[in-house]
Amino acid sequence: MWKYYTSCIGCKQTMAITGQLLCAFVVVHLAGNLSLFAGAKAFNHYAEFLEGLGATIYFAEAGLVALCLLHLLSALKLTLENWHAKPTGYHGGSMNTPNHWASSTMPYTGTLIIIFIIMHLLDFKFAARPNDGLYGLVKGELSTLPGAATYLFFMIVLGIHLFHAFQSAFLSLGLDHPKYTPWIRRVGYVYAVSMVLGFSAITLFFGCQ
Repeated sequence: MWKYYTSCIGCKQTMAITGQLLCAFVVVHLAGNLSLFAGAKAFNHYAEFLEGLGATIYFAEAGLVALCLLHLLSALKLTLENWHAKPTGYHGGSMNTPNHWASSTMPYTGTLIIIFIIMHLLDFKFAARPNDGLYGLVKGELSTLPGAATYLFFMIVLGIHLFHAFQSAFLSLGLDHPKYTPWIRRVGYVYAVSMVLGFSAITLFFGCQ
């Protein structure tokens, strides 16, 4: 098992599987955050529901951390191997397209996403909450110009990463096909744009208040 994971194919497939699971989490996370549009009561109720799950939510968070670590370690190993083999830079699979620009930026967008996750946790999970709960915390962060601009920037970075990650996962898992690859690419594009627009809409909602 360890020999498979440390192999090039094993790392690529591990990164693909964990990446797709993380893509699914982003959808779920956005779906929950859309309750922000319904106001403080609705969103705080949603947050209290999650926190009320007790051990279940801790188990889910531990699983999410494990996915992130596996994805990060696999990506780091492959990136270092690619840089060693090709000093000109990282070249991930691009669904039969010549060195797509999104694939060449994956190590950099991935690094920025790690920075964003740390910021996100410090801003919302571990920060003290005001009297109006988590909703007030989100509103206070995103209603400022620096806060809104920062989050919009990171959402664009996330979209670039997701666009390539979604479609390249199918290639890594051997699921590419001349007939279906163009559709996979289109779905990946729609998915990435939808996530960017969804999270950006929340940011703009508070930024315009």
